[in-house]
Amino acid sequence: MKSRVYIAEDQGITRTAIRSMLENADYCISGDAATAEKAWLELQEIETDLVLIDFNLKGAKNGLWLAEKINTFLKIPFIYLTAYGSDEFLERIMKTKPAGYIMKPFNKPTLISNVQIITDKKLKNSLSKKINQVEFIKTRTGLVKISTQNLHYLQSNKNYIVLHTTEGKYEIREKLENLLEQLQFNCLYRVHRRFAVNKYFVIKIVQDEIAVNGMKIPVSKSYQTASLIKSCLKKK
Repeated sequence: MKSRVYIAEDQGITRTAIRSMLENADYCISGDAATAEKAWLELQEIETDLVLIDFNLKGAKNGLWLAEKINTFLKIPFIYLTAYGSDEFLERIMKTKPAGYIMKPFNKPTLISNVQIITDKKLKNSLSKKINQVEFIKTRTGLVKISTQNLHYLQSNKNYIVLHTTEGKYEIREKLENLLEQLQFNCLYRVHRRFAVNKYFVIKIVQDEIAVNGMKIPVSKSYQTASLIKSCLKKK
């Protein structure tokens, strides 16, 4: 998905130039405004990954006010765009903990490189949160911590399921579809009526089987094999 950038800049010509630079670099513009008040109202209603804030905005409020609002209520990273560079000014803006600041006038490489650093970091943090999903499962031997980083695959055996993990095997009395619904791990794919695999441990996918850490798991076309292949390709 494209990263979304909001532009708070009082000069129409500059807003248009920034929009053009970002869109040509394959970013999505989530919105723009010339005043801090309008930007604040819109930012509360839309999804965005980064805000570019000019310090001097039209209206009664400046970029510092907008930054403080974002920090307090939205926690979205932002970069200042400013022509000021004095020590006193930098001390003021640094108190709002910006992700960065860009001195005006700036060129396209400067803008894009700064935006890319912040949006890439935000994306990695988001993916990390998804990858590190954790759930506690009641097994025959007690509660066991299962995460997307240690669960290799699930194997159904009638009314029991064997959880194959990095630490070992655990058995629970449950149906496979029920456990998958309980876990809600976005990296788990059911590939057979008796098996579900974690895409992060898949080594090889061939026509009728999947290799997961040395184990050959059968594939059924009626399940999510195509989706798994597509997801593995994205991962790489």
